[in-house]
Amino acid sequence: MIMTKYGAVSGIEKGGCDVYMGIPFAKPPVGELMFKHPVEPDPWEGVYEATKGSHNPMQPKGAYAFGNTDMDCLYLNVFVPKGSVGPLPVMVWIYGGAFMYGGSGAKEEGSTDLTYNLERFAKETNTVVVSFNYRLHVYGFINFNYRNPDFDRNNGLYDQIQALKFVKENISAFGGDPNNVTIFGESAGGASVLALMCMDDAKGLFHKVISQSPCASHFYTEEESEERASLFLSIAGLSDVSQYLKIPPKDVCGTAKTYFDAVLLKREVRCPFEPTIDGVTLKVRPIDGAAASGIPLLIGYNEDEANLFIGKIPSPFIPIVAKLYDIGPAAEGVDDKEHIVKSVSNMMFFDSIHELLDKSSGNVWFYNYTYEVEGSKMGSCHASEIPVLFGSTKTLDGCPMDHEDATGKRMREIWSRFAWHTDPGWPEYKVDKSPHIID
Repeated sequence: MIMTKYGAVSGIEKGGCDVYMGIPFAKPPVGELMFKHPVEPDPWEGVYEATKGSHNPMQPKGAYAFGNTDMDCLYLNVFVPKGSVGPLPVMVWIYGGAFMYGGSGAKEEGSTDLTYNLERFAKETNTVVVSFNYRLHVYGFINFNYRNPDFDRNNGLYDQIQALKFVKENISAFGGDPNNVTIFGESAGGASVLALMCMDDAKGLFHKVISQSPCASHFYTEEESEERASLFLSIAGLSDVSQYLKIPPKDVCGTAKTYFDAVLLKREVRCPFEPTIDGVTLKVRPIDGAAASGIPLLIGYNEDEANLFIGKIPSPFIPIVAKLYDIGPAAEGVDDKEHIVKSVSNMMFFDSIHELLDKSSGNVWFYNYTYEVEGSKMGSCHASEIPVLFGSTKTLDGCPMDHEDATGKRMREIWSRFAWHTDPGWPEYKVDKSPHIID
């Protein structure tokens, strides 16, 4: 049993860890709280049984959607290696999904099988690992504030901050060190950790950052966010945003998918839902703020990022993609699809990451993930490193993966070394600008 600020919790033993699942870190974001920054949970009496995963956040249907969703989703999980002697470094995982999909809850209601089972990662890194949910799409990242000040901005980022506050205040009871917290995330999660590096309300809640394949330029200016919110309201056929307090979330998700598709058809390579640089909650571009923060940062990308999006497109349609995004012809001898993948990878990921690297004064380490799991058709595409990092048994496309995968073990050693010693094992970017290759 663990005593937190809000009450006692009990967990289960799973995969060589003591695991505590579905601990509330905020009040349910329903009713008047639906579009507000999160509020601390109420204390509870007795022992809270943190023995099964929570729901995942509400999200539209789609190829990347998670199931088992509900508006009542602000819960976290804690993974503590059995027999560990604390205090241990803390690693907090923030999932990606284009700010529209994702979750850290259970795959099915009432299950102990989570979307991210992090027992092996916690055990091999010898860290206390935390995962949590944050609100997505309309509820987390659309700016209705310009229409109605009762609607807060960047709710998804503030969900993340609220979870980190819970960690700071309670993690020592789980054997974690609140003075050694590393946040790490991928894609939208990788962009989120960069945003947190330059948000006043997140100061002091973490000490190191790992950003995996961040969509680092995927942030709207205030003006852009107002344009996008207006487009969303136009698609929905509504003008009074207060109506969204009464519209069923499933209907909101349906409109979110329609809006998402409409924005992409406008030749936008950025995520249709994004945090807003509003000058208040998020004051600067995360590329600039993260580069100037001085917070130790391990950042990198996968060699064939855009293959996740381009790889499944039949070759006859590749010229259409090239025209849609104004991509010039491939160099002589270069495959057209390979050229498109590299060009879109540059637009979505590489260019902005290199801008951040070049603006950083120090305390930054750079990697390039090139590993391709044997038998997988995905290659080193976007998000392909996640199952390898966490020691899963299958790749993104369901290909069986060797549980003793050497690259996965090496990645967990790197992530662990960074959390423990602020040193992944190679020179900082300012000393050596070539990336450390993870293959």
